[in-house]
Amino acid sequence: GPPPARQFHALETPEDTYIAYPGMIHMMLREDRVQGRPDFSPHVLRAHEISHQWFGLGVDNATYHDAWLGEGFADFCSIWYRQAGCKDAKTYLDVLSKWRTDLLENRRFALGENQQAGPIWLGARTNSSTTPDDYSLVVYEKGAWVLHMLRSVLGEEAFWKSVRSYGLEHRYKSVDTSDFRKTVERQTGRNLERFFYDWTERPGHPILEVNSDYLPETKQARIVVKQTQNGEAFHFPLQVVLHGAKGAKPVVHRQEIAAKEQTLFIPVADVLTRVEVDPDQAVLADIKEKKSRDWWLY
Repeated sequence: GPPPARQFHALETPEDTYIAYPGMIHMMLREDRVQGRPDFSPHVLRAHEISHQWFGLGVDNATYHDAWLGEGFADFCSIWYRQAGCKDAKTYLDVLSKWRTDLLENRRFALGENQQAGPIWLGARTNSSTTPDDYSLVVYEKGAWVLHMLRSVLGEEAFWKSVRSYGLEHRYKSVDTSDFRKTVERQTGRNLERFFYDWTERPGHPILEVNSDYLPETKQARIVVKQTQNGEAFHFPLQVVLHGAKGAKPVVHRQEIAAKEQTLFIPVADVLTRVEVDPDQAVLADIKEKKSRDWWLY
């Protein structure tokens, strides 16, 4: 939507500080002090702070529970700018992949399997003596991932229509997560209570064990998806791409996952060589793939 201020003023600072105020953006002077990460490039960092004019300032967060509506939106918009404004889809996906690694692999390596991240809803309270970086990890990076997943669930047109309506309806107001959800539901006619419960109120993420094999008698691929994390199942759409013989068109299948164990039967040709699970990075999940050793027989 249109900018909330008539003009912006950018102020350079020699410190490693990026702060946004209404109509004013602080940006550090020396670009060589930026870390060598795709999400810490000058373009992405500047886009993050400029995004705060819309999200975090143009629309304020009602409580600390809703901090992700400012920081998660700004992180998401910063990489969306690279994708849409700079025609750089690679950086968009590279940064998402980096944030997924931060949330799943780096965290597991540092803290072990049993140290779950708190939910986005906890805001700054996700930080603890053993998890001092969880605020930036959960509120910023997971917050951006939630929007990326919502974009995948809704589709381009419905997602951006909803975001635009949210920004305009609530401009200069303080909002909570339910305000954002209600705007999206009103614009799309969809019930998203479960989506927001899973991704903003619950801790952790899905841990998927995916086993696939080929059934020659029925010419079907059988994909067994098990959620092995503690607690109830997450609900999310999962895309799998089935590859056959060289030159054959891949079979793309999208299925709603809503149980701790779910089996998919997908018609395919009489040759199956490879299965890709979530190739477009549409789900924030730890995915462990396995396949039958008998594929080569067919």
